[in-house]
This record gives sequence, structure tokens and C-alpha cells, in this order.
Amino acid sequence: MNYTVILSRAWQITRQYRFIWWLGLLAMFTEGAGGPGGVNFPHGGGGGGGSSSQEKSSPGNHLNSTTYLGLQAWEALRGGQLPRMQPSFGDNEKWGRFLHQGWEKARPYAGLAAVGGLVLLLLLLVLIYYSLAAKAGLILSVQALEEQAVALGFTGAMAAGGRYVWRLFGMSLLLGLAVLGALTIMALPVVALAIVGAHGATAAVVGAVVLGIGCLLVLIVISLYVAVLEKLASRRLVLSNGGIMESLSGTNGLIRARLGPAALTWLVSVAVGIGYSVALTLAVVVLLVPLVLVGVGVYAAAKTAGTIIFGVLVGLALLVVLFIIGGVFTGFMSSYWTLAYRELERLRQPVVSPPGRGPWDRPVGVKG
Repeated sequence: MNYTVILSRAWQITRQYRFIWWLGLLAMFTEGAGGPGGVNFPHGGGGGGGSSSQEKSSPGNHLNSTTYLGLQAWEALRGGQLPRMQPSFGDNEKWGRFLHQGWEKARPYAGLAAVGGLVLLLLLLVLIYYSLAAKAGLILSVQALEEQAVALGFTGAMAAGGRYVWRLFGMSLLLGLAVLGALTIMALPVVALAIVGAHGATAAVVGAVVLGIGCLLVLIVISLYVAVLEKLASRRLVLSNGGIMESLSGTNGLIRARLGPAALTWLVSVAVGIGYSVALTLAVVVLLVPLVLVGVGVYAAAKTAGTIIFGVLVGLALLVVLFIIGGVFTGFMSSYWTLAYRELERLRQPVVSPPGRGPWDRPVGVKG
């Protein structure tokens, strides 16, 4: 695979077709969703006892719940009786009262907060929908340019990409759950060793640290593989109009068959991303120097109010510029991954030798 050619072609597409920028601007969102712990356990049970006010006034009647349960178990083994007590976590009662008072003040606004949360959730779902549609539209746009030399345009790409939104969403959700499941499975023995080590077992502490480091390294490898799998599988899903499981299975076979080129494709994307981040950071720093000087002049002329207005306007303008640049870069990287996927699929196809060229095809009686 000639990565220089792939990057050059991806940049040519991005530079020539401006609708790629706006698709990238939408796709960048998916191409790249009380006090101290413990509760109080009031001691219940039959039998006589003082009033609750008397229990609260006695400092000896407030114990940490863990201590209380331990004493209860010890007294039971000895056959003795444990005085009536009310375990507590001390300061947690203050936290409880504080939270209760806060809830009483906030309760009249709970309905409004629930409606606001629902509106934000709906807006988030709408954003995810259009971002995934733009992601699929970018993939289809590059394919159309390469296969048919046809530019779909922004509207055409969004309309075509909308057919793949829910499958792309399901694929991302499935991969996320897989990584979470792997994390949970690896964390269980580490947590178990840590719990044992908390009771004084030094070997368990060492085992937890070593196993934790090993699990972290394995999790990093899994996350990197899943990232490459998602990039390529999403393109297989869109370009072949396939299902989620078929796309993941086929892409897994593609990566296994061309592991070296697939890994190098990811490394090139990382290198490009680092270069982009460094260049953008330097550009912002260089741009901020004259802006700060202008801000000093604004403060001298218009004092605090003028400086605040100037800062807000400059901040909004800078934010818009950064979003546009991010959209261009997202469109470029999406084009790169689509072109790289096409090349990986091409390399996967077996090379068929022309007939009549093998030694077994020589005419009878002809040597060498």
C-alpha cells in the first residue's frame, strides 16, 4: 500500500469538494454519550430500651456500622449480650440532613429539570443521527468519486447516508459493550486480590498490582484493535450494505489476512493526527499573541466591560474557525480511511496467474 498516494488523494478530494467539509463538520461527533459512602443502620429488635432521644444523647451509642457488626459477631461467639446501640457513620447524618434540605429546596423545580433533561436527550439523539448520516455520506461520497467520478453533494450524501444510521449506531453500541465486558471480566480478579490485600496479605497486594498492569496492557491492545475494527467495519457495512455481524466478521477476517497493512494504516492515521494537533496548537498560540495585545488596548480604552465583550466575540469567532477546521480534517481522515479500506480489500483478492505459464503446461518432450 502506497500511503503517500492514499493521503494525497484524500487531500485532493477534501480540497476539491467543499461539501466534504460540511459532512465532516457533522461527522466529527461520531467519526473520531451525594456525600461519603455508607448508610445508617438503625438497630431494631424487641426488648426494652431507652427512648430515641436518650439514645441520640449518648455518645457511646454511635458506632461505625462495620465496628458494630464486628462487635455483634464477637459477642455472639462469646455467648454474651451486646448493649442496645444505634450504629451510625457520624458525619454522614449531617450530609444526610444537608442533602434532604437541598432536595426540599429543589423539589419544586424537579419537573422542569426532568423536562430539560428529556429535551437535551432528544437533542443528543438528533445530533447522533445526523452525525452518523454524515459519516455514512462521507464514505459513500468517496466511493462515488472513485468508482463513478460523481459528486453526491451535501444533500445527496446525507440522504444516502441516512439509510445506515441505525446499523452504524448498533455496531458502535455492540463494540462499546464488548470493551466494557472485557474490562469487567479483567477487573474482577484484580478487585478480589485487592480486597484480600486490604486485610494484610502482602502477596495479594503485589498480585493485584502485577495483574492490574497486565490487564491494563491487554485492555489497551483490545481498545486499539476495536478502534481499527470499527473504522474498517463501518466502511464495509456502508459500501456492501451489509448487516452488523456480517460486517464485523468480514472485517475481522480482512484484518487477520492483512494484519501488517491494517496496523500500518492505523499508525499513519495516528501520525497524521499528532501532526495536525501540533500544527493547530502552534497556530492558535501564534494567533493569540496579537489578540492579547489588542485585548490590552481594548481594556485601556473601554475598561472591563469592553474587554469582556471583546473576549466573548473573539472566543466565538475562534470557536467557529476551529469547528470548520475540525470538519475539514474529519472529512480528510474519513476519506483516508475509505481509500485505505478499498486498498486493503484489493490486496485481499487472490492473484491469479495467467494460464499456460506453469512448468506443468509445457508441451510434452520440451525440456526446461
